[in-house]
Amino acid sequence: MPYMFRQTDLPKLNIQVDRGSDFEAWKDQWASYCTLSGLAEESVATKVQVLTLCLSRGTLAIVNNLGLTTKQRQDPSAIITAIKRHIDGNINESVERRNLRFRTQQPGESFDDFLVSLRELAKTCGFCSEQCTQKSIRDQIIEGFLDGDVTENLLKQPNLTLDTAITMCRAQEAAKKQRSEMNSANPGAVLEIKQRRQPPTTQPSQLPVIYPGCASKPHIGGRVLCPAYEQICHHCNKVGHFSRVCRAKKATLP
Repeated sequence: MPYMFRQTDLPKLNIQVDRGSDFEAWKDQWASYCTLSGLAEESVATKVQVLTLCLSRGTLAIVNNLGLTTKQRQDPSAIITAIKRHIDGNINESVERRNLRFRTQQPGESFDDFLVSLRELAKTCGFCSEQCTQKSIRDQIIEGFLDGDVTENLLKQPNLTLDTAITMCRAQEAAKKQRSEMNSANPGAVLEIKQRRQPPTTQPSQLPVIYPGCASKPHIGGRVLCPAYEQICHHCNKVGHFSRVCRAKKATLP
């Protein structure tokens, strides 16, 4: 298919920003662009010109100072290889590993997003093997996961692997999400269940009681709501009872 140049379709590269895994992602985009646009069928000179337009001004300035020979400047693959060598030489593994160790899950961040971030950071740490990479990611999950209960359970697991840690964290997150959705969908039912679990309590002052000050029908509310609470007895002149229930009156009767 004939190549149709459109600058808006070009995969842009800025090596001051696109480093490590970002550069690898750009390489994949460049390869796809060459295939889908028809650039792969064009001459090497055309590919170099298009590649040059993909580079930011800062990146192009760096490429021009990488010491490439005239032959290398005419080969897009050689240019890309030189760019990768330059990026790899400017990656400080100590800084990259420190960034990994300080990465923690943020409030509102899902576990899967947290995991993707850890894997991206680990790519530029220069670990000795894939096994070391997995152990470092596992350790940072334990260190940086927000749920303290899950972290405690992870530490209890003998010979904990990265896959097991991922499974446990995803399961806990899914369970919390399901509980939250159930509570939001039917809050009345949750309240009813909580009320059923609580034993019924009745305050003594809410029970109907006959008070000696009035000796009338049973009433609630405590002594302060008794009809005779502030009444003056006509027999003994004391406050708090009716004369018909006055004990002094009963004591004087023959």
